[in-house]
Amino acid sequence: PPAPSTPSRKKKRSDEDGLVSGSTAKQPRSGASATFVEEIVATNGTWLHRSVARFGLKGILDTAVSDQDWATYFKKRVMLELSEAETVAGEQAEDEEGSENENEHESIFTGATWPAELGPRQETPRLHSFESYKDGSEEREFAAEILGQVRASVKATVTSSALKIDPEVVARSVFLTTYHVNEDGGTEPRTVTTSARVYAPNGTGRFV
Repeated sequence: PPAPSTPSRKKKRSDEDGLVSGSTAKQPRSGASATFVEEIVATNGTWLHRSVARFGLKGILDTAVSDQDWATYFKKRVMLELSEAETVAGEQAEDEEGSENENEHESIFTGATWPAELGPRQETPRLHSFESYKDGSEEREFAAEILGQVRASVKATVTSSALKIDPEVVARSVFLTTYHVNEDGGTEPRTVTTSARVYAPNGTGRFV
C-alpha cells in the first residue's frame, strides 16, 4: 500500500515577511522616476545649491559627495561651458560687423556668464582639439554644427524615452571635448575620432 502522505500546511506569514513579499500584486516601480524628476533640496549658499540652480539638476542626491566636491564640479563644468562658447565664437565676439547668419553657428552656451561666487574671472582656454583641416571660421562653424547635431540627437532620444527627464537639461550636460576628422576629398570622411563628457542630470555629481 502507498505510504501515507504528510498533509501540507500553509506557511503562516510573519510580520518579518513584510507587505511586499506577502502580496502577489505588482508593486509600483518608483525608483526610476525618482532618479531624475524629484526636486533636490539644498541649503542656499552651498555649492550643491549653486549646481542645482545653474545646471537644472533633479532626482536622487548622493549625500556622500561633499560640498567641496560640488565646488570642484561646479567650476569644471562652468569652465567647459565657457570654453566651448569661446571656441565656437572665435574672434566673432570682437568683430563689429559679424555675419548675417552667425547665430546659426554658435554654442548653446553663448552668453553664459562667469559666476561671481568663483571670484575674479579666470582665463578660459579654448578647445584646441577640434580638427578637421578646415580654416578659421569654417572650423568653428563645423564644430558648432557637430555640437548642434549631437545635442539634437540627445534631446530626441530623451524625448522618446519613458523617463520623465527634461531633454534640454540632458542636452546641456553633453560636451564634445575633442574630435579629429581625417578626409581624403571624398563624400565621406576616412576616419573620425572623438571624445566626450556626459554629466548625470541628477545629484550624483558623476560624469562619463
